[in-house]
Amino acid sequence: MNHRLSIRRLPLLLAAAAALLAAPGTAPAQTAESAVPTLSAQANPAAERCFVGQVVHLDVTLSLGDAELLNWNLLDIPENGSDAYTVRGPVSVPQKYANQVGVRYEIQFRKPGEYAFEPRAVGAIQKSLARSTGFIRMVTQHPLDARAGRVVFRVEALPADDRPDDALEMVGTFTLAATLSPAECAPGDLVNLRWTLQGVGADQLTEPPPYEPGEGFRAYPPRLEASATEAAVTQVIIPAAVGEYTLPAFSLSVFDPQTATWKRHTAGPFALRVTERAPEPDAEAAVEAVVSDRLLADAQPGAAAAPDAAAVSAEDGSGLLRWWRRRTGTAFDRTLGENVPLRAAPADTAQRLFELPAAAPVQIRESAGDWRRVLCPDGRSGWVPAASIR
Repeated sequence: MNHRLSIRRLPLLLAAAAALLAAPGTAPAQTAESAVPTLSAQANPAAERCFVGQVVHLDVTLSLGDAELLNWNLLDIPENGSDAYTVRGPVSVPQKYANQVGVRYEIQFRKPGEYAFEPRAVGAIQKSLARSTGFIRMVTQHPLDARAGRVVFRVEALPADDRPDDALEMVGTFTLAATLSPAECAPGDLVNLRWTLQGVGADQLTEPPPYEPGEGFRAYPPRLEASATEAAVTQVIIPAAVGEYTLPAFSLSVFDPQTATWKRHTAGPFALRVTERAPEPDAEAAVEAVVSDRLLADAQPGAAAAPDAAAVSAEDGSGLLRWWRRRTGTAFDRTLGENVPLRAAPADTAQRLFELPAAAPVQIRESAGDWRRVLCPDGRSGWVPAASIR
């Protein structure tokens, strides 16, 4: 029997092999021309009207169809360094479908005008020509070159009409929150006013407006910490005198691009209770008990007391009390050399709280230049000239 393969049978064998590859469980052959990748670009929010200083998004999406992405690069997109706008990105953004990839750019325009962008994607893709049960997988590689539609940004200047006096050079939709902490303190303590402005473009805030707490308070310059979505500002305030205070509300105005109007944000007012710091509990009572014990010991029957022993013991006890008051910060060991008004702040123009008579006992609690904050025995506190104390 002749076992040689006849050339006439070769087409039949090739047809059988093709049928086997197309058996159930395999995918039909695909051509390289099917499902061409497409590129799209979209402005977010809508670009028909935006404003100088506003942060807008340019979202670019590549839909791959049945192709697999090997690499890609975007061309004809905004670049940093232009005097008309600033660009941040790109950053990857989640897509709705598995066969999509996308990036986002943040653009902040600095000049009014019309700006057009038409992104272009170049790179390489691959497509499968046939799939088997895992033994055979044939792919072809193709260059990627796709263009998106034209996106035009029309940028307007901020309107000068109805611009508030406290307006900041900030554009966006923001929320303001502010707290004053602690709500109760003593004169000279540090109180923090902390306020936050949240929203895209919060890093536009470069010089926070100072807060004016009013007369009787010292305020330090604010400290700013800003990110792309939040600006946090802390300002230290120091009360000068005891009292119940209602500090004014904090407010600022920004431009809202959604309504194309200036919008004022307000937080407060703030309640603050300033009380004199109490001495250590039972400090004077403990010392007075020691003095009383000494007096009782001197008065015991049979005690050989020297002349005026009780008076000496009382004098010693008085000195001990003075020492203990100095040690615990409660000594009223200074007096005023003249009648002097007690003021709410270290300045001649500050509010007069009340009049102190000459020889009134006081305790110095704080210094500020030629002024001293003093504490009176009744708990009231305020500022007097240093030259009036002896």
